[in-house]
Amino acid sequence: MYPLILRQLSTDDINILIYLEEKHKIYVDFRSIDKINHTYERMINLERLGLIREVVGINKYGYESKDFETLSTDEFYLTKFGSEFIMACKR
Repeated sequence: MYPLILRQLSTDDINILIYLEEKHKIYVDFRSIDKINHTYERMINLERLGLIREVVGINKYGYESKDFETLSTDEFYLTKFGSEFIMACKR
């Protein structure tokens, strides 16, 4: 499974994963980071592969909305699978 995922990642994708791993699974707000080349498409791809997840906000009424743009936080964290993937790549 990991070789299939590796084929779908760019160098910038790997840099994002390494950055998240170095932050020890805390939520990272990518709006404030200039040194990493992150685009919406990159983040969606990493999320599609199950390597990261976006922190989804709750609207002011306390329930989730169908309008996902209003819930977007631009904060991401490394999933357990993403962590295992990085550990396997480092072996």
